[in-house]
Amino acid sequence: MLFGVCIPLVFLGLVFAAWRPRWLKPHWYRWLEDHYGNIMDELQKDALRLGRAWLERVRTQEGLEQWAEEVRQRLIRGE
Repeated sequence: MLFGVCIPLVFLGLVFAAWRPRWLKPHWYRWLEDHYGNIMDELQKDALRLGRAWLERVRTQEGLEQWAEEVRQRLIRGE
């Protein structure tokens, strides 16, 4: 019984880890991919650089948009 439940769940976990369907991603991440998909690597680097401060900056949709646009502008200026 236990294997009958665990094996399929482990298999699904591996499939979702490799495939990463769009509907499993949070809404804000899908929005970033749709609007800033070409700079996602830079956005991820900046989020890591900011650490916990990033969470405060992107708490709202307006904050998320402002932060993403700031990163894009820094890239354009070559900073």
